[in-house]
Amino acid sequence: MSASSPKRPAAFETEVDDFEDVALLLETDQQQQHSRKQPSWTSRFLELFARGGPREHTGFEKLDQADDSFEESGRQQGRWSPEEEAGLWSRLFFSFCTGLIKMGKAKALNPDDLWDLPYSDEASSVSQAFEATLSKTANLVTAPQGTVWKAMWRQHGKTFMIAGFIKLVHDCVMFLGPFVLEQLLIFLEKGGTVWTGLGLAVALGASNTLETLTVNQYFHILFRVALHLKISLVDMLYRKSLRITAASKGRMGVGAIVNLQSNDASKLWGMAQYLHILWSGPFQILVVMVLLMRIIHVFPALAGLTVTIILVPITTVVSRRLRKVRAALIKCTDDRVKLVTEVITGIKAIKLYAWEQPYIDRINELREAELRMIRKAAFYQIFNTIMFGGGPILVSLASFGAFTMLGYPLTASVAFPALALFNLLRFPVMMFPNQIMNLIAAKVALDRIQKYMQEEELRHPALTPAAPPGSPAVLITNGSFAWEAGGIPLLRHISLEIPAGRLLIVIGEVGSGKSSLLAALLGEMYNEGGTVTVAGTTGYAAQDPWIQNATLRDNILMGYDYDESR
Repeated sequence: MSASSPKRPAAFETEVDDFEDVALLLETDQQQQHSRKQPSWTSRFLELFARGGPREHTGFEKLDQADDSFEESGRQQGRWSPEEEAGLWSRLFFSFCTGLIKMGKAKALNPDDLWDLPYSDEASSVSQAFEATLSKTANLVTAPQGTVWKAMWRQHGKTFMIAGFIKLVHDCVMFLGPFVLEQLLIFLEKGGTVWTGLGLAVALGASNTLETLTVNQYFHILFRVALHLKISLVDMLYRKSLRITAASKGRMGVGAIVNLQSNDASKLWGMAQYLHILWSGPFQILVVMVLLMRIIHVFPALAGLTVTIILVPITTVVSRRLRKVRAALIKCTDDRVKLVTEVITGIKAIKLYAWEQPYIDRINELREAELRMIRKAAFYQIFNTIMFGGGPILVSLASFGAFTMLGYPLTASVAFPALALFNLLRFPVMMFPNQIMNLIAAKVALDRIQKYMQEEELRHPALTPAAPPGSPAVLITNGSFAWEAGGIPLLRHISLEIPAGRLLIVIGEVGSGKSSLLAALLGEMYNEGGTVTVAGTTGYAAQDPWIQNATLRDNILMGYDYDESR
C-alpha cells in the first residue's frame, strides 16, 4: 500500500503491520494535507480548541516524503509530537493523548508507537540551556563554575511562578465546594425553587471540575519542571565528573560522586513538586478555619484548631528525626558504595592475597548499619502516614464534640460542609511540616552539590595544530609533575620529544611512573615546572576497560565522522 493511497485499510492492526517505520505514521490523509486551503480567521480561532493541531489523531497513514510541512517549520522530516501542535482546549483537557490511548486499546504499545519528545523536553536542549544559564551565574571569586541555585531559578523561576498562580486559583476554587454544598443542603432542608436547586447543583459540579482542571495543570507544569531539573542536574554532575582532578576524585571517592547524582540531586528536583505548599499550606489552613468559624461558631472551630496546632509540632519533630536518620543513611550508603567500588577496582589483588572474607565481613557490617537506618526511616515514615490519615479525624472529633456540648444542633447542613473543610485540612497540616524538612534537606544537598562544583578541574594543554612529519608531536622540557597542587613531584625533570609518525613504547617496573607520564601528557597532573606541548588531538585507552553501548566502529571513532581513506 503506498503512502498516497486515498483508501484506508479496514483494520487498524493491518495498517500498522504494513509499515516498517511506525514513527512516520500520521493521522490525516495526505490528500487533505496538500489540498488544505488558507485558513480563515474563524478556523484560526477554532484551532485553539484542536485536539492535536493540524494532524489530528484519528487514524494512521504513512508520511508522504513530498510533504514539506515539517521542513517549513524547521522540524525534522517525519518527526511529530502532538503536544507541540495542540490547541488550548487540547492542552487543558489533555485530549491530544486520546489517539495514543485508542492505540493502546487496539494493540500492545511498543516504543516505536510513542511520540517524539517536544523540542523543549529533549535532554540535549534542556542540559545545554541549563549549562548556558549556569555559566552566566559564574563569579571568579566565589563561584567560578557558577551558582547552582541561581541557575535553577533563572531557568525555571518564571514557569514556577506561573504554577504558583494556578495553585492560588485552585485553592480559591477549592473553598467554593464546601460553601456550595452548604447552600445546597440548606436548600434541601428549607426548600426553594427548582431553578435554585438546579443552579446550586450545577455550581457544585462546575467548582469540582474547575478544581480538577487547575490542579492537573499545576502538577503537569511542576512535574515537567522537576523532570527538566533532573536532566540538568544529572548532566551537570556528570560533566563535572569528567573535568574534576584526580586528587579531588580520590579525596571524595567515586561512591560520594555517584551519591550526589542519585540522592542529593533527587532532593532538588523532587522539592519543586510541592514547594508551593510553603505558602499555600498556611493560606489553606487560615481560610478553612475562618469558614469553619462561620459554620460551627468560634469555640468548636478553635477546638479543632487547637488539635491542629498540637499535631504540627508532633509531625515536625518526627520529620526532623526522619531527616537525621536519612542523613545517617546517606553516610552509610556512601561508605558502602565506596568500599564496594574499591573491592571491584582491586578485585585482582584481593583474589591473589585471599582477602575475600575480610572484605565481605566489612561490607556486611556496613550493610547492616545501613539496614538499621532504613528500618528507623521506615518507622518514622509510617508514623507520618498515620498522622496524615488520622489527623483530620481527631480535628473533626474535637470540633463536633465541642459543638454538641455547647448545645448546637448537628444538622446535615452543618456536619457535611464542616467535614469537607476538615478534609481540606489534611493535606496542608501534614505536608507543611514535611516540606519544611524537605527544604532543609534540599539546602544541605544544594550545599554539597555546590561544593562539588567548585572542586578543582583538570587543566588540559591548549589545542595546537597537528605536527607535520618529522616535527615534535609531543614535547616535554624539564617537566616536574605532582598529583596535588604544591605537592611533592612524582616525576622530576622529565624531558621527552616524540616526532610525528613515530611509534614509541614506554617500559618499566611497576610503580615507576608510566601511567603518571601519560596522565601528565593529558593534563591530569599538576605541572610544577617545565613545559608540555601536545600537537593535535589525543586518543587515550586507559588500563580500565570501558566501551560504549554502540558498535565497534562507533567505539573506535568516538563521535568523529568515518573516513574510509584512513
